[in-house]
Amino acid sequence: MATIVMPKWRCMVSHQNSVVGLKVPEKWSSFVRSVDWSSLRSCEFGSLAYRDERKARCAIRVAASTEEIKSFEGRGVDEGDDSKQNWDVSSNCVNPVFRSAPARSPNLEAADDGKVQILFLSEGNVCRSVYAEAILTDLLHQHNMQDMVKCSSKAVKDYNEGESPDSRVVVVAEECGLKLPEGKVSVVFDCATDIVNADLVLVFDKFNASDVLKEVTIYEAVDKTSRHSGKVRRLGEFCLSRSIEDIEDPLYGNMGGPEELELLHEALGHIRDSCEGLVERLLNIKATLQGSESFKEGVKRSIGDMEALNWLVPPMLSRA
Repeated sequence: MATIVMPKWRCMVSHQNSVVGLKVPEKWSSFVRSVDWSSLRSCEFGSLAYRDERKARCAIRVAASTEEIKSFEGRGVDEGDDSKQNWDVSSNCVNPVFRSAPARSPNLEAADDGKVQILFLSEGNVCRSVYAEAILTDLLHQHNMQDMVKCSSKAVKDYNEGESPDSRVVVVAEECGLKLPEGKVSVVFDCATDIVNADLVLVFDKFNASDVLKEVTIYEAVDKTSRHSGKVRRLGEFCLSRSIEDIEDPLYGNMGGPEELELLHEALGHIRDSCEGLVERLLNIKATLQGSESFKEGVKRSIGDMEALNWLVPPMLSRA
């Protein structure tokens, strides 16, 4: 077995080194048809195109016999053709991550199936997202909406996976009379199922948004009919009392002391005000459902009417 040194083909690699798109010169089409691909999501050459899982082995690292490579290198290339200059780009995809289309989790409890699912995502799921889950849960009970909406929280990074909320977070919550979710530990966001299960994904700052949407847009490249990125919003957008763009991580830098506790109180205040605005919006959606529209459908319509979210789009995912 050997690794092919790729010719000058255009390919798109995700931030987790997944090949999701490849454009091949038409003269190589006979080779593309002859190889058993297994994970490439999009392959175009000439007037032909292969999408989805039925074709494909990772385009950067196609396993083939030496004889196949030699026969491939020796056919149909003009001596003066620039495309004969082979580039070894295998290092761009050392450990490729292969994706199938996102799917609803089979573990979603039947009792929650009809509820609007709101997911809070922060960096470590030990501070801001825990506050938001606790505050929104309390507000939903106050407005008798607990049977219509369910919220949860997860982390976009695995730094704190399995850990309980930070001790400083617990102290400030107790000072403010906020009851945190019992037994809460940090759980990492699984884009392949969570983005399908959730009706609304709420992040806290542009960095969270970028971490989430880089993954979501890759899945949308896999399934071009999906519109999952529209579910991702910043929590601060829902604050009615003032304009909040980012709710920054109060524990960033771990400065300690009174200043850090003050920042935690400030962040909790921003989160509470934003959650109150979110509940007002949910109540308004409930009161203005159109015809036979369900509450879930109303939430989807309302969120879809919001302006596109401004996030840190990587150059690779930017459209020219």
